[in-house]
Amino acid sequence: MTIEFYAAAKRQLVGIHDFIANDSPGGAVRVYNGILDEIERLASFPQIARVEEDLKGLGAEFRSLVVLRRYKVVFFTLNDMVYVVSVWDCRRNPKDFERIVREAIG
Repeated sequence: MTIEFYAAAKRQLVGIHDFIANDSPGGAVRVYNGILDEIERLASFPQIARVEEDLKGLGAEFRSLVVLRRYKVVFFTLNDMVYVVSVWDCRRNPKDFERIVREAIG
């Protein structure tokens, strides 16, 4: 499978990096690369992630994988593609989660 990032997911990933880089540039690179490494695994094993029940009814079967204990990668598969919709920082207000994903998928 091939991985494709939605624009919102790219922005979120860069935002995570930039926020951490304010205090630790090296740590920001490690987190950024760690998230990307876990996303790469989805190309071979998308079924390792659980179905995201909160997102049922949005037109696809969204799955999520928690990586580095703090970040939730939200994606769906279609044909031979993994579409990464959001990289959610789990420390954010959970009430915003569905809204942010809805905005990402347009």
